[in-house]
Amino acid sequence: MISPAKYSPSIFFDAMVFGSTSPTFTPPEGKEAGGLSYVARPTEGYTVIAIDTCRYSADNTESGTDEHETSGAISAELEQWVIEQTKAAKARGDIVIGLEHHGLVEHFSMESTLMPMYLVEGYDRIAEEYADAGMSVVFTGHMHASDISALTTDSGNTLYDIETGSALTYPSPMRFVEIRKHAQNVVMNVSTKTHIGPITYVNAETGKWETIDDLTAYGQERGFSADMLSNVVGDYVGAALGKFVKVDGFLVNTIVGNIDKIVRDLCAIPVTEEKSLLDFVNFIYQTHLAGDEPEVWPEWANTGVSRIESGELLDEVLRVVVKDAFGDSIANATKFSGLFTNIVKKQINDFLLDVVNSFGHDANYLEDNDTLLVLQGGRAAVTEAVSYTHLRAHETSQDL
Repeated sequence: MISPAKYSPSIFFDAMVFGSTSPTFTPPEGKEAGGLSYVARPTEGYTVIAIDTCRYSADNTESGTDEHETSGAISAELEQWVIEQTKAAKARGDIVIGLEHHGLVEHFSMESTLMPMYLVEGYDRIAEEYADAGMSVVFTGHMHASDISALTTDSGNTLYDIETGSALTYPSPMRFVEIRKHAQNVVMNVSTKTHIGPITYVNAETGKWETIDDLTAYGQERGFSADMLSNVVGDYVGAALGKFVKVDGFLVNTIVGNIDKIVRDLCAIPVTEEKSLLDFVNFIYQTHLAGDEPEVWPEWANTGVSRIESGELLDEVLRVVVKDAFGDSIANATKFSGLFTNIVKKQINDFLLDVVNSFGHDANYLEDNDTLLVLQGGRAAVTEAVSYTHLRAHETSQDL
């Protein structure tokens, strides 16, 4: 019996990770993928299955090399092993909890379109298989968002994907989970703590001690920056343009060659007198990260949406790109601008509105930070609370 009155959450988490002699997954001979997967049974009535979805070995990477890749994948052998372990745990009456880096259920409606690398390959099929095998909950991360999503299979089995953010990025959450046997059900109480502080650290540049009074406020103030965006946007320009128009390589290369100036001028486009396009982007994205989508948006953010609907914002974006990329080259500017007919502009504006709605309005499970989940099945034998801290402090910038 593990009781919070006697053991701290961190001790319990260590018991989950290290206190089991249950099976570990052994990849087939000559392969490495999934080799960090294991099963733990921290106390009677509960089975935890840690699933290694990361891509780092030649047998599981798209490049066929032993290099880290952002996307996630589960080999057929690992998938079958997880299903077998889940069924075995379910057969003895356990509640089955999964742990993995990549998502199994979409956390915003366009995730598979915009950021498929944050979902494990084949996520929709695999999630249904896990749910029907008996897995009730899976803890995930990678997107650094506080978001809970749910999937119910045709057989009526529900899997909750509880994604928790990193201490590195806004809103720097800590997730607490308490599981109790209540009547004939097992109830999971999920709560989230933010605004942690003060945090004291050594500034790597100055070597001096500094203090962050409120980690959540600190991250919110910083968000996306023009510097960060100019470093990453260039890689996506060709693909982004290719969704709507066919742009020859010379025009794309000209845009990429001037990407720093373009991004900085785009970030400064005014949405209102006091708010810029960068403010608008940060508001939409941070709304999803924090899991606290407001029912009523601030008026300035609604103005941003209206400017997309009217086409004004896109016209201003195209004006900046033409000015910064092509300058005095009237021929190239005319060629580029001519690609954006009224039909193409409408398609882009509709797409942008879908993106804003996807990030800004949760269409799945609405209570992302604090909620009670009733888990299906299981004969968990606990009568006292069992709890642990789900803290993603181990994340690195590699996961951003």
